[in-house]
Amino acid sequence: MSRYYLFNSNATHRENQKKMMLREKYISAQYSAKEKVDLVDRGDIIFIYENRVGIVACGIADGRLIAREYEGWEDEEHLMHLNEYQKVSPPYRPEAISKLSRELTSTGVFFARTLSPLRPEVGDVIYRQIKERSSKGNPRTAT
Repeated sequence: MSRYYLFNSNATHRENQKKMMLREKYISAQYSAKEKVDLVDRGDIIFIYENRVGIVACGIADGRLIAREYEGWEDEEHLMHLNEYQKVSPPYRPEAISKLSRELTSTGVFFARTLSPLRPEVGDVIYRQIKERSSKGNPRTAT
């Protein structure tokens, strides 16, 4: 069974890394946060999230962990590519994510972590909404 995760793009501190993730269709983290990428399994559905903006892309983890050099330090960046990748425009707003989570589970969502699990019922609705709008030729998502 697939799990659902919000993956923080860390745009506040590493704008270039966010741009690379979106362009190259992967998730990545460096230094101590890199271990969060290790928790993702093949088939998990990943929502790339930007603070105060919302979900800006999503895809399905391919399950192949890649460790590489970062800023001169060996194995300091871990990454994993995403299949069925798509950008989400306009972003799926944090307010909509929180509201949906409260409605379905009576719990909120913690956005500040590198990797935040979403309850299956919440992740399923978000993913379905993104896919439905995309299949109708309308890239817009809930705002």
